[in-house]
Amino acid sequence: MIFKKIVGLLLASTLLFSNTLNFGANQIQSNIQVPQKKTYAELLNALKTSPSGEHSFYLAMIYLKGMNTPDEEGKIINKDISLAKKYFNKSISLGYYNAAQILGSLYLYNEDFSKEENHINKALSLLKLALSKGLYEGTTALADIYINHKNEPAKGIEYLKLGATHNIPTAQLFLAILYNWGYNSKNYSLKKDPYTAQALLTQACTNKNITENVKNFCSSKNVKINKKKE
Repeated sequence: MIFKKIVGLLLASTLLFSNTLNFGANQIQSNIQVPQKKTYAELLNALKTSPSGEHSFYLAMIYLKGMNTPDEEGKIINKDISLAKKYFNKSISLGYYNAAQILGSLYLYNEDFSKEENHINKALSLLKLALSKGLYEGTTALADIYINHKNEPAKGIEYLKLGATHNIPTAQLFLAILYNWGYNSKNYSLKKDPYTAQALLTQACTNKNITENVKNFCSSKNVKINKKKE
């Protein structure tokens, strides 16, 4: 597997990093279904009365986007960002730290959250909390914060290396891009290393946990994949 020239690709862009918000949030949202012959009211009541942090997380995801398919009574659930925040925080307080990863990334990339004052530091705190609990999917978002918002690229790249070591495909991909092009700023320099870039790209594109965005990148005409011989 090798890189071909990727015209105009700049790793240190918020747009590129923002595509990493794939910690299962969309899949969870689509998997939340009203059981047959049940109403949204019954579903919400069951989740709200549960002491489970995971169930509070489901509530947060429901209110994050709402549910526009009518239930058997013809009712929907409206999007409610205030309630989404409430249940994200409740989920975290109950020890479900995947909620911290999602909420932290929302403060970076979702317009309903990123308009809040001090949103970068809120994101940083939540992502570090998740990391301290052994969840590494947020390392790419942490790298974004330090590279694009804190002007500390060395620390950002260390988070990418940490994520890559823990088999996070987005971290492997972005670190591969950095090594492929090299990285230079006023206070940090990463030497171009095509061999390391190639190895990291292979890891990302063959990762069993590959995200949709990484998969799309790997299947792009800009990336050539040398398939292993059986």
